[in-house]
Amino acid sequence: MTSLRRIIAIILPLCLLLGMQSARAQYYSWGADAPSLRWQRISAERVQILYPDTAAAPARRTLRYVEAVGPSIGHGFSHPPLRIPFVLRTENFRSNGLVMWMPKRIEFLTTPDASGYSMPWLKQLVAHEYRHAVQYNNLNRGLIRILGGLLGQQGATVGLLFMPLWALEGDAVMFETEASSYGRGLQPRFTLEYRALGDEVLRRRNCDKWFCGSYREYVPDHYQMGYQMVRYAYSRYGDGFWDRTVRYGVRNAYLLTFSTSIAMRKFYGTGEGRLFREAFAALNDYWKAHPAPEDSGITLTPLARIHI
Repeated sequence: MTSLRRIIAIILPLCLLLGMQSARAQYYSWGADAPSLRWQRISAERVQILYPDTAAAPARRTLRYVEAVGPSIGHGFSHPPLRIPFVLRTENFRSNGLVMWMPKRIEFLTTPDASGYSMPWLKQLVAHEYRHAVQYNNLNRGLIRILGGLLGQQGATVGLLFMPLWALEGDAVMFETEASSYGRGLQPRFTLEYRALGDEVLRRRNCDKWFCGSYREYVPDHYQMGYQMVRYAYSRYGDGFWDRTVRYGVRNAYLLTFSTSIAMRKFYGTGEGRLFREAFAALNDYWKAHPAPEDSGITLTPLARIHI
């Protein structure tokens, strides 16, 4: 028995060490920064900008954009955005941004998107990702906040159960569109697939395919669908639609993901499926009201016939 205990005492720490080989101090899914980078910081009232010393100009622009959208970023919600640092990642050729817990931060990959539009890239990232910080702060209430106190920042991620992905991203795209003169939601390319599908979107009684995707058919992503549904919900039911729905969810955490549909039915007499159908029925009527586009393939002058 004593020898068995000795073997366990030796093997168990070795197994733990082997299992910890992949452990990291930070969770950063897009690669690692060079150790030679020297980091700087700009501090404001509710935000900090962390950046490599070679990116002082983008950091100052980011701070200006944050201060510009600050007064309106929380529109429609009861609570302002989280106090959260912005981290600029400059040595990456990808173009993206994220809001993460564990540890809590907003990260920007500062290389502009090659398929972007007229909105400056950093402004687009601020308007979109900072809106997520508003959503997260309103989800981090009640029992969810208690879990965050007990389990750390990981516990607060449970709050994401009470706002579906299409609503999270659709609401962020909506604010991003409102913060620009001609934002993503107003780009013709953003609605191209749904305009092409037309009434096909509403033909099936079960609309789960549009929420969950399909391996057989092309389905537009949750940004495109979410923006249209969130925009319709705000215009029909008022700007407090998601604030009220989210508050109900975090106060009744035992309902988990069902809280969204229950809150919609309780306060507004609708549900996710019905909201989808109403939004796209109104959109199809709007698109059909436009005159049919002319055939741009018609030549300006008639082509001469070639006899062979």
